[in-house]
Amino acid sequence: MSTNTRNKIMIIVISLIALGLAVYYLIFPTMIKNLFSFTNKDVNNVNIEGYVYDQNKKTVENYTLYITNYYYEGGDGESYMGGEKTPVITNENGHYSIHFDKSCNVQIDNVKEGYSKSLIVQDITKPTNKIDFHLK
Repeated sequence: MSTNTRNKIMIIVISLIALGLAVYYLIFPTMIKNLFSFTNKDVNNVNIEGYVYDQNKKTVENYTLYITNYYYEGGDGESYMGGEKTPVITNENGHYSIHFDKSCNVQIDNVKEGYSKSLIVQDITKPTNKIDFHLK
């Protein structure tokens, strides 16, 4: 084998080793971090709004929903912190809205005589969220 061919093979081998190390130390850890950070990430400045409907699909005014907000900040990134339960009352059109500084998950429930207890659990992945609530 000529010296020229040997040199070319050495350059290819060294290049492949360098590429492999770059993938292993630079690209792979970032991919793993991004994969897991999506699920355990708070969203800032979250707005949640929607309508409350009765069994006849008509909006219900002056109805109280209880929205419990969960977030990760300050925790271990694996379990929720927060858990602040806030009552929200619908307006004359059956519309409600609420704002949270940060959120990753909300639980919306009702407690009113004459209706079955209902529950909605929703992951928060964007700042604006429309969640309608249907009474049973």
